[in-house]
Amino acid sequence: MLVINLQNTFYAISATCPHEDISLHLGAIQGDCIKCPLHGSRFNIKTGVVQDDPAETDLQTYRVKISGSHILISTESSCDI
Repeated sequence: MLVINLQNTFYAISATCPHEDISLHLGAIQGDCIKCPLHGSRFNIKTGVVQDDPAETDLQTYRVKISGSHILISTESSCDI
């Protein structure tokens, strides 16, 4: 899982590009997207939606809540944090 601070809002997304199982932790952030360092697929950080080929599968996103100095991340789609 990657936690990204984008314009003072935290987002949590899958840490692996679904195209070739490459870690996105070295990916470049371009606007609202993160770019895979291997083949250049871009994913929207806010929604996980793939923007560019060769990837065809969206990234999983996770709900994030800030509580004081803690970042809380829900790994359950139906779980409230």
